[in-house]
Amino acid sequence: MWLKAKTESKKVKGAPYDLGGFRVLVLEDSRFIADLIKGVLAKLGVGSVDIAYDIASAKDLISKAVGGGGNGSYDLA
Repeated sequence: MWLKAKTESKKVKGAPYDLGGFRVLVLEDSRFIADLIKGVLAKLGVGSVDIAYDIASAKDLISKAVGGGGNGSYDLA
């Protein structure tokens, strides 16, 4: 099972970086921790966060992103 979450892409005020174009895959079996990580990444301005709750789902998301008509690979997993 996996969740595709779109975070709000915005530059953090005063930050010397822009993570709005980054795409991150989070693999975490705890929904609480996954939501916590998603929230932190959103506050940092990461553009897109996908969450996988198991390895099979993560592999599926990666294969879709790379070759299955997705919009490119992940910048960080």
